Amino acid sequence: MALSVREALDNTALKYGKLLAGKEGLDKRIKWVTIVEVLEDISRLAEGELLITTAYGIEWETGKKSEFIKRLADKKLSGVAIMTGFYLPEISNEFIEQADQFNLPLIELPSFLNFSDITRSILQKIVQSQYDLLDFSETIHQELLQLMLLNKSFPAIAELLSKYCGGNAAVYDVNWEATAFENPLKYNSHYQSELINSLTVKEFKDVLDQREILCYESLRKNMPMMNMVAPIAADEKTYGYIVISKPLKLTTEVDRISIRHAAMVCAIEFLKINAVKETEWRMQGDFLEEILARKWINTSMIMERGKIMGFDFSVPHNVLIIKLCNIIAGQGDTGVDQNLIILCEMAEQVFKASNIKIFVKFRHNSLVLLLEGQTLFREEISAAAEAIQERWSAVSPNIKIVIGIGSNRRLIEHLARCAEEAELSLRFGHFLKSRNQICFYADLGIFHWLIELYEQKVDLRAMRDNILGVLVEYDRKHGNQLMETLETYLAMNQNIQQTASALYIHRHTLKYRLSRIEYKTGMNLKNHHHRIQLQMAIYIHKFLQALE
Repeated sequence: MALSVREALDNTALKYGKLLAGKEGLDKRIKWVTIVEVLEDISRLAEGELLITTAYGIEWETGKKSEFIKRLADKKLSGVAIMTGFYLPEISNEFIEQADQFNLPLIELPSFLNFSDITRSILQKIVQSQYDLLDFSETIHQELLQLMLLNKSFPAIAELLSKYCGGNAAVYDVNWEATAFENPLKYNSHYQSELINSLTVKEFKDVLDQREILCYESLRKNMPMMNMVAPIAADEKTYGYIVISKPLKLTTEVDRISIRHAAMVCAIEFLKINAVKETEWRMQGDFLEEILARKWINTSMIMERGKIMGFDFSVPHNVLIIKLCNIIAGQGDTGVDQNLIILCEMAEQVFKASNIKIFVKFRHNSLVLLLEGQTLFREEISAAAEAIQERWSAVSPNIKIVIGIGSNRRLIEHLARCAEEAELSLRFGHFLKSRNQICFYADLGIFHWLIELYEQKVDLRAMRDNILGVLVEYDRKHGNQLMETLETYLAMNQNIQQTASALYIHRHTLKYRLSRIEYKTGMNLKNHHHRIQLQMAIYIHKFLQALE
């Protein structure tokens, strides 16, 4: 709708002129017309202006003449029209070659034209094009609002956007998962994946984080393409992105207007969806709190309420807890809440793909999920947990998560114990799997026994101190690492070389430390029974540390 140089040559007084060079730039948009007779200072020229001039003084100044077209191209003008016959008899081949080189439309104007006739005819077209753009803006705004009133969602918005822009249109959530995709250009999935990958690089991400529309070019089957991306944002929060892709030569100002309006409507749709989600999460959380805290009395009544909310207590259930670790200092409760929401949306997507239904409860820095499925095999849950970790690491590499999982249950009365198992897995799992932050309760091994002893009020601290108390106290006072040395030595099956490498110390240093351990504990590290006692005491020590 904005006036291009090509259109101006056809429909304004410029039609009496002659295009000499720069035909590759004919689709440039004319934002304004500037008349300059004496070109002593071009610093005032602005991008998109059409310069009309007599080029006074250029013919006699060789230095200016050789750089004339290049300097104008650097100002990103839409074109240059030179009136010959007054000061410049003709336009030189040097100008023509430079204009072709920089794709700057170069037009020769006859001397019988008046500057006022040229500016009047072009400015009338520019003003009319602005009115047309305003009219289009109102039209698409009304159509998008009508979609909202008809309770249409992202697919309808993408379809309308694609129709007006004449290209592909897609709506993504904040994790770049597609919620709608109109594909008239028949993109394959590989090209689409490359497009998304390129948008997540830091250079582009910084622009999108500023809530600005991003435009960048790419190639598809040797055809230059324009990709326009608009963040979907509201209340200082980004909910997703809209992407338009189309051939570069077909890009118009309509695209930017369309995508801006569509982003606003999508933001309203996301806010509506989130409001429904938050209500659903709150209801689920309250119900889960009753179940997991054993706050109910009548089993049949609580099961009936569960059915109304979508629970099916005839199939297996399990509890999975995801905990956020090392939250960035200063982020505060609001930041934690936002992270949990993103994490919850990821979990919903992953478990939905695994045909596992989930019910959610938010805590201060963790997410409690009640899993429901026909089988809930360990492999299914483990694969889903790993997928969540992988996605989360890609989005928030500085905030780690740990996942604890209980054992499957079929009775509602047993779900509270299942939640306790998931909590215990979070507490003690990292002692067993320092590199894997996913732990099933079934993997805790000897910690099951320690948990039972603790619940029976057995004095585990006395059991630990009887064997390792001297080492623990010695390390506390002197800052030595005898406990770490002992644990590593036993973990390496008493291999001196491997233990020394793991601790980054010399073998002689290790042997000295081991002799100190034997002296202080009264245990012989070559004695099998003594090593078992030491290992058990280490487990108890870790258990007590987790409880503190």
